[in-house]
Amino acid sequence: DVQLEKLYLSNFTLASSQLVCGNMRTEKQELGIFIHDFLAQLKSFPQNESELDELMQSVDSSVDREILRDVLQRVMDDDELKPYFSPEAQVLNETSILNTDGHVYRPDRIVFLEDEVMVIDYKTGKENDAYQQQLDRYCNLLRQMGYQNVKSRILYLNS
Repeated sequence: DVQLEKLYLSNFTLASSQLVCGNMRTEKQELGIFIHDFLAQLKSFPQNESELDELMQSVDSSVDREILRDVLQRVMDDDELKPYFSPEAQVLNETSILNTDGHVYRPDRIVFLEDEVMVIDYKTGKENDAYQQQLDRYCNLLRQMGYQNVKSRILYLNS
């Protein structure tokens, strides 16, 4: 029985927009992909209104700015989430994990704190038990690699 010992990183990236084939995406799917991709590129989240305003200057569309501002504000206002989005947290976004039988898993955000590891997945759809099963697989892989106190949370981004 082979144990995973390390988390290997590569520079390979795949945009979420590449994961849905053709032009069959709904407007809601497009919005979900946009929000997901925006959050995936953030290592640390804004910690106050001034930082939020500064980040929003990088978003061209006023509609997109409004949507992203709402999502980020909800994260900023949630005391339980704050440690996982602080500048001090060690974060891996969209990092591939290869298990021993060759399957690749890609959690949205893994946060390494001093005494715990938090796996966060962003979802824009309706709640679904399969999402938690997906997170449970991610957590089990991290435990197999020797990480202790691994937890997970689904962050629903719907307004």
